[in-house]
Amino acid sequence: MNKILDLIYNSNLLYIIRIIIAIICGFAIGFERDYKNKNAGTKTHCIVALGACLCMILSAYGFPNYQGDPNRMAAQVVSGIGFLGAGIIFVRRERNISGLTTAAGIWTTAIISMAIGAGMILLGVLCTLLIISLQWFLSKLKFKFFEHSEEVVYLTTLNREFDYEKFIDLLEYYHIEILHLETEKLSVNETHMQLIVDLPDNFSKWNLNKLFIDFNGIKNIKI
Repeated sequence: MNKILDLIYNSNLLYIIRIIIAIICGFAIGFERDYKNKNAGTKTHCIVALGACLCMILSAYGFPNYQGDPNRMAAQVVSGIGFLGAGIIFVRRERNISGLTTAAGIWTTAIISMAIGAGMILLGVLCTLLIISLQWFLSKLKFKFFEHSEEVVYLTTLNREFDYEKFIDLLEYYHIEILHLETEKLSVNETHMQLIVDLPDNFSKWNLNKLFIDFNGIKNIKI
């Protein structure tokens, strides 16, 4: 039995098992992001987990006769993964920052996968469960105290009468966040707008409809 265990431990099978476990952990973290329609989901997290785990295995066991410090290679994963996270974070309208949690999740997924690659499998799995639990619990807590709802709004505006800056200021006054905005010029006089807005809990779509009806320059409204 000991010979079999030694054979498994000293073969590539052990490394493959670690990589598979890292991919499963990355999938679990990414699935939670996919469920919430975030930018980076299961595919991104699985690839990051695989790469980080493989890099850690290579660093720790790939240079047995090297006299230097091969673990320095693994240290570059922690800093290098930041470039991927920076690509996920973006600023909307120079005020609202999105993607921080997902970027932090990718960075932590890489570290968890490195731990698994180094042989700390139980620690990596426990940290995976802890991240998923934290993201789920904190999002529920935020939803409970700061409940919002999203609405899709279609507007036809009169170009000469509609004041875009006042329109944006009005939404900000009522704490209505624009999640997405598309405009299409129908003619010289009219423009079609499609908005996805995030409403605070004390503001219904009927309030939103009345707000737009009273605004000068809006011809048609559909919520």
